[in-house]
Amino acid sequence: MDVRKKRLRKAAVYAADSNYAIYDHQTNLLDKIRNYANVCIFGIGTFFKEGYPYVKEMLGAAYVCDNHIEQALKEKRETYGLTGITVDELEKLENTLVVIMIGNGYTEVEKQLDEKNIEHVYIGELILNMYTPKHSAEWFLKESENIVNAVDLFEDEESKDNYVEIICNRIAPHLSEKTFEEIKTGGEYFATGLWSYKPEEIFVDIGAYTGDTIIQFRDHVLKNKGGGYRKIYAFELEKNFYQQLITNVEKEGLENIDAYNIGIAEKCNEQGSMICLDTMFLEKEITLVKMDIEGYEWGALHGGLKTIQKWQPKMAVCLYHCLEDLWRIPRLIKQINPEYRLYLRHHSPVVWDSVLYASVCTGKEKNV
Repeated sequence: MDVRKKRLRKAAVYAADSNYAIYDHQTNLLDKIRNYANVCIFGIGTFFKEGYPYVKEMLGAAYVCDNHIEQALKEKRETYGLTGITVDELEKLENTLVVIMIGNGYTEVEKQLDEKNIEHVYIGELILNMYTPKHSAEWFLKESENIVNAVDLFEDEESKDNYVEIICNRIAPHLSEKTFEEIKTGGEYFATGLWSYKPEEIFVDIGAYTGDTIIQFRDHVLKNKGGGYRKIYAFELEKNFYQQLITNVEKEGLENIDAYNIGIAEKCNEQGSMICLDTMFLEKEITLVKMDIEGYEWGALHGGLKTIQKWQPKMAVCLYHCLEDLWRIPRLIKQINPEYRLYLRHHSPVVWDSVLYASVCTGKEKNV
């Protein structure tokens, strides 16, 4: 058995033997937060600005602090509803827990806070498996062979290494050799270098949010030699996000876009709020799919089996919401079409943004 598989097997056994201890650790930390009079976020950089809205309700913070808070806020004492404070002001707060929310170099902040005897926790520990339910020891033993063998589904060494590190970090951190920060790469969804673009791409954005990925797609394909798009289909179920999406589409002057305030699922519902890919696209060509729908990717893929088989689109599918998606979704795509080549990249300093890239090609394509 190769080294990767040995580590994966050890991780699965540890998760079973420890009764998924890392999940309990996360739960205990989240419970601990509620015992503090004050919660303060440390860090006001890009990671905070992009990630805080996703954990705002969970943390219930009142303050935000940074070593350069005065410059960062520029006289503004409030952001995201948080009051900006200096490190000196932070030291004076009583019964306070600091949640470090920094993408790079958070260990230096940990040392700084240790020296000042300020209690703290890194955000990564709080969201490690926040989307995944508590799995039993029996479940891990049953899934162990699937966990181990999935590493063979990936095309390149980087993907295989990423898979091992992601699994270990999530269920047996002591067996990990690299942190999420250390395996993080840029270019999420469109600029990974794993495939090229044609002049008339037809892009389906599932979980379009406020239109940020549509804009990224437009900008990237247009600047690539030979790249362009014919059509964009955007799906966003949450009404407020959908309305922001429409506003941003108009603001950007984007053309040839059909936006829908509905979700993509395994089956259509009677209310019309959910529809499946096979209903929408079995007779309508698509060439590229991005899917980020908070753990519903598995069902959405099952609702598009015929469409995927027919059109063989390039796909970027988020795997991080459900632990088991890390091995069951790659296996599913290989079952749909064995010719799909699978790559795994991670795009965040924490558990977020593990993305599966799948394409049918004769060799590993490169962006020009």
